[in-house]
Amino acid sequence: MVTLILSLLLVFNYFKFMDLHIGNEIKRVFENSDLSAEDFANKIGMVRQNIYKIFNKSDINTGLLKNISITLNHDFFTLYAHSIFGENKKIINRIKELEKNLSFANHEIEYLKEINSILKS
Repeated sequence: MVTLILSLLLVFNYFKFMDLHIGNEIKRVFENSDLSAEDFANKIGMVRQNIYKIFNKSDINTGLLKNISITLNHDFFTLYAHSIFGENKKIINRIKELEKNLSFANHEIEYLKEINSILKS
């Protein structure tokens, strides 16, 4: 049962991961930087027009993302890590808590069955 739940979590977080629009995040960080579009483009080896195309991308090549991260002094890779692993930790902790509650409830049911059996005798 736990394996099934963990598998479902991975699928859920895969789709959540897919919802991350990296272009929007790059644009947000770029707009808060002191770089002009032309300087930014030059530092990552592109022409200015392509910068605006990057802002519209929902996914990106990791090599390019590395260059952008260095240029903007911002680790964009952690967005993916938090998106995947941060939620999983919360959910896994909740599953463990629910498993303890279920175990307690099962023991309680067995105890009540014994009492019921005694009372019927």
